[in-house]
Amino acid sequence: AFSWSGYSVAKKKSQLGPVVGLGLETSMLSPVAAIGLLWIAFSGGSTLPSVEPWTLVSLAFCGFVTAGPLLLFAYAAPKTRMSTIGMLQYLVPSLHFLLAIAYGETVNMAVLTSFAFIWAGLILFSLASAKTNSQGKAVDGIATE
Repeated sequence: AFSWSGYSVAKKKSQLGPVVGLGLETSMLSPVAAIGLLWIAFSGGSTLPSVEPWTLVSLAFCGFVTAGPLLLFAYAAPKTRMSTIGMLQYLVPSLHFLLAIAYGETVNMAVLTSFAFIWAGLILFSLASAKTNSQGKAVDGIATE
């Protein structure tokens, strides 16, 4: 929650364009990732040499799949209120939960408790938005300034 909140604030306040900002992030994190991969490879923990070529190609394209939503987020963040960005963050754990159920994972009490907190927060946000909306204020999520 803290890292994504910080990332959202940085994207919202950044003077860099979305493409330049994502390029800067990538250039800063790539050396760290390369060092980590080299460390894994030289410590004997890598399984990449035994992986099928199609899997390696699929892994290479995962970067593009990840970059797309990050780029779209960078375009949208400056135009969206932080409260709306925060509310939308409820979608990720909710979708993960639905996918886990679809793939047959077991749901224990700890998972159900965490989702009770997540959805309680969503209900509080919705009630506050409804109250604000009934008072005649816009709550469309788009900044007007």
